Amino acid sequence: MKAEELIPYLKKFITVRLDDNSEESGYIANPDAFKDLSDPPEKLNLLNGLMNSEVMISRIVSVSLPVREDTLKIPIIGFDTGLEPQVQEDDIDEQINTLYQKSLAEDLDLDLSVLLKDSHE
Repeated sequence: MKAEELIPYLKKFITVRLDDNSEESGYIANPDAFKDLSDPPEKLNLLNGLMNSEVMISRIVSVSLPVREDTLKIPIIGFDTGLEPQVQEDDIDEQINTLYQKSLAEDLDLDLSVLLKDSHE
């Protein structure tokens, strides 16, 4: 693919299919590189949440506009690698529930007198 073919997608969430049939998704994080096409960029940076990926534009075979919820990648060590996970799913759910209960149970003390004092001056 050529860099100028990506210009219509500069402000859109995209999925690119590479020559090895892998896919990367995200917003184009380096749109300024496409301003001067006399020196076109070689790489495309995609930002998807906290994930950042860099792909060679020459390896892109197609671009699509996906449903964003279908493209999230959250790496969990052990699950994607084929290795036995160190933490079981039930343990994770239990820890999340415990943290949630603690957040509801603890009191939050605020000193509003400082705010009230400043507003009367």
